[in-house]
Amino acid sequence: MKRPLIPVMLLLSSICFAQSGKKPDNYHMTVIKHPKTQLTKNWAFVIDTSHSMNQDRVEKAQKAFQEATRCPSDELNFCMFTFNDKGVDRFRKWREASPQAFKKAHNWARKKWQRGVLSYAGNALRKALQLRKTELTLIIISDGGFTEGYEKIDCIIRRGQAWREANGYERAIISCIGIQNLYYRTGGKEADSVNQKWLHDIGVANQGGYSYVHRGAAPLNPLR
Repeated sequence: MKRPLIPVMLLLSSICFAQSGKKPDNYHMTVIKHPKTQLTKNWAFVIDTSHSMNQDRVEKAQKAFQEATRCPSDELNFCMFTFNDKGVDRFRKWREASPQAFKKAHNWARKKWQRGVLSYAGNALRKALQLRKTELTLIIISDGGFTEGYEKIDCIIRRGQAWREANGYERAIISCIGIQNLYYRTGGKEADSVNQKWLHDIGVANQGGYSYVHRGAAPLNPLR
């Protein structure tokens, strides 16, 4: 049975994402698709630490994590994976949610930024989907444009969900938080609208919804 957690998108919907040195209302979250179900008591963060997630995008991703963990419910457990072309790192094993535990995870993740150039998300998603928890929510924080391409990532997710069902676990809920990236195209990265469509489709197909972190106070839908 799902625990009545506040969906991460709702936690973030009215939060300002500030870049250091900028006005505090410089970045905002627009909820494009709300989750179709309550999130579970086990959260696995899957965070992009590739080169495109640099400068202000790092700050936005860090804020997304901080705000997603601001109001944990009772019995919430979490873990964290980071990914780039240097491999996958995991923050210890499962931790009981607390301000202290989230702070340690956040400080750990800060050391992983820009260790690699490209956004190889596949192995991180495989590992996260094969976590042996009956109920599981994945929260992807990325600017999208995964190096493997959408079709391969979609296949990895489908196989991971099939593995979960075959082994007696519930399908994972996957929430996507897309980080605006209008100009970085190194490594064949697609336009921001294309990358965000990938994240949108992943979140919608897996019941967790999709939200967009962007510059400016006015709501913004990158898919239009």
